[in-house]
Amino acid sequence: MASRHSMVAARSFILVEVIMSIFSLSLILGGIMSGALLMSEILGYSEDVAAARDRADQVFSIMRLPLDYCGYGLPPDADGYKAGFAPGSGKPFNWDGAISVIDAVVRIDDKRVVRKNGACRIVYSIPTTIRVKRETTASAGSVELHADGVPPFLEEVDAWKKPNSVRNWVIFGAMLPDRHPMWLRSIDKSGHGAVLTLQYDAWRHGIDETLYIPENETLNYVGATDMNVRIGEANWAFYVEDLRGGGNQPKEDGVVDARFEIDETKRLLKVWLLVRGNRLYTEVKTSGRPKGWPSEYAAGLPEGSRHYRLFTYTETFLLKNF
Repeated sequence: MASRHSMVAARSFILVEVIMSIFSLSLILGGIMSGALLMSEILGYSEDVAAARDRADQVFSIMRLPLDYCGYGLPPDADGYKAGFAPGSGKPFNWDGAISVIDAVVRIDDKRVVRKNGACRIVYSIPTTIRVKRETTASAGSVELHADGVPPFLEEVDAWKKPNSVRNWVIFGAMLPDRHPMWLRSIDKSGHGAVLTLQYDAWRHGIDETLYIPENETLNYVGATDMNVRIGEANWAFYVEDLRGGGNQPKEDGVVDARFEIDETKRLLKVWLLVRGNRLYTEVKTSGRPKGWPSEYAAGLPEGSRHYRLFTYTETFLLKNF
């Protein structure tokens, strides 16, 4: 009998050990799975942060050159700017100065939404290697300028027409006493240089003095861009319309929103970007207002974008030429 009881006890002890082993193994496996899920989440987050940061850096890089030369050689105020480009028609001649911020109209989930401060317009100079060969004075709305080369990307305006493209215009940063854009009437190529006949509307400027362009002054083309975020063929992207050519093109995919704020007293442009990571999740990853995104711009985010991790990035640019 004792032997039989010993065998039952031994079997019971073994059963308890098996149950405890299974329980311990389940805890270990559960811990391993939880750890694996946690590691996967951390890895996904890190990848999303890196992708979003790269997108933001690309957008800020796109904006940097136009902003560095924004307003150079142009009248600093909106009225002077419009008067200077008065012969031209359409954009960018009717914009409110060399830099302006306007509201953007976009389609979000089949609804028309106005995004406050959602578009930025920049007019800037593009330096060339061509210089003025001798000091030049201008009066009565025209000037003959001797240059040491032929500007290949400057287009003449027909004698019976008015300028309608930024490619018609030149600017000079060292012009005195004021800065005024001029457009090309004709070009006479001779030897190693050219004589440019440039035109401006003196009466529109209220100019009653002589304008002076110094020797060795650099000739600058005019560039203009309109930047905003909108939905493309498949996803949200940062778009740039280059008015020198190329049309309105997506420059960086995965940018969900962009807002622009000008501080005229400090000559600063602050840019807010809302960008996504690479990984699309089945569940909502960004609910409510994204961290760091201004509350006044939080309404109307695309619902589809919430299935990505969304990140806020900001950059402040100094407007050097105002």
